[in-house]
Amino acid sequence: MKQFFFSTIFWWILILSVCSCPNDVSAQVRVDSLFYLSGKVEVVTIVRNSSEAIECNYLGEDFLTVISKDKLQKIVFRSGRVEVCNEKNSEKFDTIVFSDGNTLKGKVIRLSEDSVEYCKEHEKDITYTMPRNFIKEIVYANGKVEKLGTGSAVDEVLALFNNGKIKTFPDEQQEKYSDVLEDSIKEELKRVETQEELDAVMAKYDTFIKYIGSVRSRWGIRAIWRINPYIDRAEKKIQVNNVASEGQKQSRNEVTL
Repeated sequence: MKQFFFSTIFWWILILSVCSCPNDVSAQVRVDSLFYLSGKVEVVTIVRNSSEAIECNYLGEDFLTVISKDKLQKIVFRSGRVEVCNEKNSEKFDTIVFSDGNTLKGKVIRLSEDSVEYCKEHEKDITYTMPRNFIKEIVYANGKVEKLGTGSAVDEVLALFNNGKIKTFPDEQQEKYSDVLEDSIKEELKRVETQEELDAVMAKYDTFIKYIGSVRSRWGIRAIWRINPYIDRAEKKIQVNNVASEGQKQSRNEVTL
């Protein structure tokens, strides 16, 4: 009887352990791991995998999150397969310091009298070009610092719009150039006192204003929306000045009479 009792307990323990194992294993198998270039690691469930991004669910969440593979070093799938997205190494990059204070890590490809050609840290196959005066300095990977411009890039950037070269640049870079001229035209419009001065400012930036009005992009619409109030204020100021000037003329004529 005692032997039967212990035998029964043994078989129940064996059955329970066998039943519980698949659940534990499946809980582990359903997990995918994301290893970021920054060193961060996240545990997710990948739903869709493409050449450029993954769609996944974070644990405990139902909605999909899209993550670009540009940010990932590797993916360890639930099956154990490893996909390397970007090689993480000790490669050092140059630091480009722009005139507005922003910085960018990348590689300087060519430095000429007028411009700087470079690529970004994670976009080595795309070459960007900036006028020298739009870049304050370059801190090279070896520690060398090269001063380039004074931060006054208005003439150089304006020339890109006037000669049509702006169309050859990526949208992101066009937006950066647009911001430079947007700030410049707003400052000049603030100083306008007469119709002649307003006409001169509008003529100077004519190609730029026409271009941002023609491109169907978020930054072009935003630039027009932010510049228009300055034009309106300049026109109102001119009207007030004209009224005041006419009043002064009339007063002088009355005194003369």
